[in-house]
Amino acid sequence: PGTWHVQVINADGQSSSSASFSVAAAAVPAPSISSVSPSSIPSDGNLHQLTITGSNFSTSGGDLRFTDPSGVAYNSTDHPERVVSVSATQWVYSINDSSTPGTWHVQVINADGQSSSSASFSVQSLQ
Repeated sequence: PGTWHVQVINADGQSSSSASFSVAAAAVPAPSISSVSPSSIPSDGNLHQLTITGSNFSTSGGDLRFTDPSGVAYNSTDHPERVVSVSATQWVYSINDSSTPGTWHVQVINADGQSSSSASFSVQSLQ
């Protein structure tokens, strides 16, 4: 992106005056979540694999932001070893629910800082 200049130079060495044109960066759409699967996991403190499906996900440099029912945020970059796979349309991540039952939220944050709306899933108490 930026301002570019062009000039014509003939075989005999004569040149035209310079002309300029602008190249704009392509607009990159924000990520969007269409579903989280499974929609419910048990509150047992173990790792559970979540699949976040949507569109416009960064395939490198992005992350997931989880928010527990108390409003505490967790980031997938804290545990990169739990990333199972990432594509432009799907994140698969092994989450530890910390035995915190209730409604959790997840957002996709792209490498360029754009974020999706949050999607929810539930953590069900075993009692």
